[in-house]
Amino acid sequence: MERITILLKSKKKSGNIKIRFRLRDGRDVDITHRTSIVADIALLRKQFTEDGTLKPRVSVYDQELLTAITERKDAMREAYHSMRENGLMLTSEVLTREVERILIAKGNSTKKSQPILARRMSDVFSEWINGQYESGVFGMGRKKHYEVLQRELCRFLKMRRMNDITVKEFDASILQKFSTWLRDEWLFVEKYPKLYKSLDDRRIPSEPRSGNTIAAKMKLLRSFFRAQEFIGEVAKTPFNMMDGSRRKAMMREKYDTPVSLTKEELKKIIGADVPQLMSEVRDIFVLHCYIGCRVNDLKMMTWDNVAVADGVPYIHYMPQKTALQQEDELATPLMRTALEILKKYDFKFPLLRNLWGKDGYNHKIKKLLEHCDVNRKSPVRDIETGMTKYVPIYELASTKLARKTFVNLMASCQVDLYAAGLHKRGSDAVERYAHIDLKERFRLMCFAFGEPVYEVDDNLAIIERETVDKVQAILDGLNGDEIERLLEMLKEKRSD
Repeated sequence: MERITILLKSKKKSGNIKIRFRLRDGRDVDITHRTSIVADIALLRKQFTEDGTLKPRVSVYDQELLTAITERKDAMREAYHSMRENGLMLTSEVLTREVERILIAKGNSTKKSQPILARRMSDVFSEWINGQYESGVFGMGRKKHYEVLQRELCRFLKMRRMNDITVKEFDASILQKFSTWLRDEWLFVEKYPKLYKSLDDRRIPSEPRSGNTIAAKMKLLRSFFRAQEFIGEVAKTPFNMMDGSRRKAMMREKYDTPVSLTKEELKKIIGADVPQLMSEVRDIFVLHCYIGCRVNDLKMMTWDNVAVADGVPYIHYMPQKTALQQEDELATPLMRTALEILKKYDFKFPLLRNLWGKDGYNHKIKKLLEHCDVNRKSPVRDIETGMTKYVPIYELASTKLARKTFVNLMASCQVDLYAAGLHKRGSDAVERYAHIDLKERFRLMCFAFGEPVYEVDDNLAIIERETVDKVQAILDGLNGDEIERLLEMLKEKRSD
């Protein structure tokens, strides 16, 4: 039998929240339902049980809230039984839709305007985003991308005076207009200043969006409409209502050939004489090139991410972007330069707090490469003409350049992405590296970067191999009696 409970995940101790319910039935059904029922969280925890009933010995309580909770639970139960009987998908989106239908029919909605608001395109989209995140379909990073798109959609609809448009009314012509608006949004900022009042300056569009950016946003929106088509909310997505050639043009992404630094250019940056204010940028950028992780993963790392195996220090982490889809942590050996930088900064990198803008880390990387005279001409596509032009590589520099440099230097010595510790095993191309242990990967990486192979103890202290080798050579030249005499001398020395 199904069980309906109040889902309280908020860490707030006071203030109002909108109540959310959870419906479970055995192991197979676990869905949620968001409402517009407003309650004081402290009062809710004090007066009500998890099941939405009054706690024992509570004599003074909010009768209106109790009624709202009871009626909503009854509607959820009726909606769930209807879903089972009619063979509907047992998802949060379908449950919410059925609950609203029942409330409209009974005329017992807590807020009379709620059924209308819930059918709006922007509200349905927002609810779907939260449902996908809560069910683990995508992680926090992807959720943020969707939320940015949802806010952009709301601004577009407000400018067009289509706030109350429904999912079914959002057709191919509106989709095409939205795509064009995304490109030209920067032209509307001065005309609608109130819509951008809550945004940081760096979030306010100041130039046309690129075709790749718009295509990526369209693909996100297409996933939402496909989900609505799957649950029967729409018969056909607006993408499928569009002419094929126009749809392809809207969704097409064009990327330049990946640009990365050569080993010589990286060594040039490491050995360059830079001003004191630029030294921190240089160190962090070099570290990033030597690890190859995404910048958001680097920001989250601590000494807990560092370990030692067979004398090889390595950094292990779960990439935030693919955390929900990936089973195992990634492990990347730490070359000596990288370990020295980590010890120097103790994983404290204030520069990474701000990536964008004129004072951001990405801009400072460009200035670093320009100062180091790393100016090799690199190809880039001109958005306006569609032709290829050549610009100094420092103009293209960013955190992504560090990751690309790592990958390409690995490829230069035939070390694939799995062996480098960037990706889990998958394709046939990486299977041949399945048995390469961490120590062998470390040697390959050191060769690729022109770094010395070294060892550390369990406390990350570097073992000077030259001294160890000399001692070993001396021991190898002694016979049994000489070794015994040496041990006796050492014992006497220790006792003294």
